[in-house]
Amino acid sequence: MIRTALRALSLLATFAALVIVDRLAHAVLPAGHGAVLAFALAAYAGSASYDQANSHFLDLSDVLSAVLLADTFFLGRVPMGEAGTQTIHYWTEDTLNATSVTVALAIANGDTSFTVGAGQGAKLRAGALLLDEAIGSDEIIQVTAIAGDVLTVVRSAGDNQPAAAGGEAHLAGCSLRVIGMPVQEGDEGVNDMSVIRSRKSNTFQIFKREVAVSGTTKAIKSAGVPNEFNYQIAQRMLEIHRELGESHLTGTQISAGSDTVYRSMDGVSNVVRQGGNTVTAAEALSEATVNALGTLIWNKGGQPNLVVGHDTQMTKFAEMYKDKIRLVASDRQVGRFVTKFLTDKGIELDLLTDRWAKKHELLVCDSSRLSLHPLQGRAMHMEPLAKIGDSDRAMIIGEYTQVTRNAAQSHALHRNLTA
Repeated sequence: MIRTALRALSLLATFAALVIVDRLAHAVLPAGHGAVLAFALAAYAGSASYDQANSHFLDLSDVLSAVLLADTFFLGRVPMGEAGTQTIHYWTEDTLNATSVTVALAIANGDTSFTVGAGQGAKLRAGALLLDEAIGSDEIIQVTAIAGDVLTVVRSAGDNQPAAAGGEAHLAGCSLRVIGMPVQEGDEGVNDMSVIRSRKSNTFQIFKREVAVSGTTKAIKSAGVPNEFNYQIAQRMLEIHRELGESHLTGTQISAGSDTVYRSMDGVSNVVRQGGNTVTAAEALSEATVNALGTLIWNKGGQPNLVVGHDTQMTKFAEMYKDKIRLVASDRQVGRFVTKFLTDKGIELDLLTDRWAKKHELLVCDSSRLSLHPLQGRAMHMEPLAKIGDSDRAMIIGEYTQVTRNAAQSHALHRNLTA
């Protein structure tokens, strides 16, 4: 009985409180104090995110990175580097001293002095031992004095005795390998052989697409397209990816930009061409061709790992070995597809077909010496544009450049392959 009475009192108290609140909410207040007492939500008079809807942008850099990772072409093999801070991106390159010198004029039997390429004398010291890299050459030449690029030498130094007295004949332009540069005990000479680092650059290029979808188009139901605006954005992203791939490989740097000239980046093949590590002989692609490109890099201390070319050339790798493939009666699959090439130096190269490569070129490169870079704050993104009329508008925009390091040492290009 007592418990039931307490429960009844509690319910009555709750009901009375609700009645009081209800009457207060509907009470008429004195004049000047407002008509109704209401529990309003807090308002904010300052600048808020919803006030700036037209200036928002959607970062698409992760989307682009995902596309690049899934890309089976050349651009998908290139890592993304740090952001640049200027419209021209600079980097420094360092190299080791060369392991050879070039003979300017032919060396005859008995000559005790000769001239090497410009500036090469400074990279030698008295006592250096030189060997002609031509096949069949055995003579060791020792440098005894250096005057600029003119070397005074001892022919057939030490116990090295060529067949002819006075040493062998050496052709103009031949390469003399620097075997070593021994010095005397207690030597006090200082022959600075520091290599000055070189500064390289490439230009940032703007990649941009716009989308404008009318209100009517948005309202119409399209099969398989739940949102026309988003669909168009996705399609334009694919176009930018295509343009970025072409520019990265075959683009050319026109200028640093001006009121009348648009900025564009140098592609990898153009940078390697300017580096001079190229072959221009008109010939068909063969094992010898690829090995020759690999040797160009190998001779300069590089370590290539990738071959890039158009399908016009890359399909020939399979043709090289078609006469070596044998089938048996139980085979149900025919055809040839080669993914790797082993050079005569024992270097394994991945084969990559890229539709944006020039049909007459073949690039052998070290992919670890390549990178793609966004301009700071300008990675790929979508930015809504001010609404004009009955349409939604937006642009996709980004600014990128590519870096090809040590073009003359780590990469090689054949520029004149036949069909």
